[in-house]
Formats: sequence, C-alpha cells, structure tokens
Amino acid sequence: LGAARVVSLDYQQASVETTRLLRKHVQQAPEALGVGNADAWEEVLQGSILDQAFVDDLPRSDLVYSYGVLHHTGDVWGALRNIAPLAAVQNGLLLVSIHVA
Repeated sequence: LGAARVVSLDYQQASVETTRLLRKHVQQAPEALGVGNADAWEEVLQGSILDQAFVDDLPRSDLVYSYGVLHHTGDVWGALRNIAPLAAVQNGLLLVSIHVA
C-alpha cells in the first residue's frame, strides 16, 4: 500500500513477539518478500482495544485495519467504539472484518 508508517498491535504478548520476529525478517529481506518500504513498519505494540488509555495514545491513521479479532474481545461494540476514532478525521478509512458463527 506504500505506507509511510505501519503500527501493529495485539492483546496477546505471544502474538506481539511473533509479529516482531516477522517484522525483523521483512526488514532483512524486503525485496524477496515483495515489500516496498519495510522500514515503515515501525512499531508492534501490546495492548487492548478496550483499554481507553491505551487507545487514546495510539496515532490517528489514514487506514485502520482489523481482521477477525474484535469479536473475541468480549465487548465487540466497545471495541468498535474505540477503534473507529483511530481513522483520521479527513479521509481516514476503517476496515473491520467480524466473523460470526
């Protein structure tokens, strides 16, 4: 997508560590993986979308993407309320996928 900056987050520490390892590999061989700007992937954070103080410290972004995780929080509506303002006010895009059984 040609991002200038990428910030990842997850609630589980094990997932954060796995993502950090993946980021390290991407940054070592970006062309082999088809990644244009591997250095844009700056941060991998651990926290909860339901933690208002954590969410308030997150940057507002042009694109906010959540795939198949918010319904696992136990409060999907609270998670949606917290994630929505993370999309930039001007031309921000919020993409959320919620799986239902």
